[in-house]
Amino acid sequence: MSVTSGKVSLAAEGHLCEGEAMDMGGESMVSLKCADGDKDRTMGTIESNDGKTLVVSWQGGKKDSFTNGDTGGLPTGLPSDFPTELPKDLPTDLPTDLPTDLPTSR
Repeated sequence: MSVTSGKVSLAAEGHLCEGEAMDMGGESMVSLKCADGDKDRTMGTIESNDGKTLVVSWQGGKKDSFTNGDTGGLPTGLPSDFPTELPKDLPTDLPTDLPTDLPTSR
């Protein structure tokens, strides 16, 4: 979960959701809409937030704990063995007479 100026983004269990954090009658809430229509994490109550860990109980029954990450750096454990050169076995028999005057959208 990412929270910036009251705007919230969440990626959980393959779902991408966006919304906002708000105060509703003295209770801190998170309201989200998921791109794929998932409803497990659309409205949540912030149970606790000590600046390091945020605990949210969702109306769908789930409960999540989010830990504040270090800012300004990448997480540890990322892969580092990426290829540094292009593959040498790319096809060479591709057609060269393809149309170049395709319509563009406005």
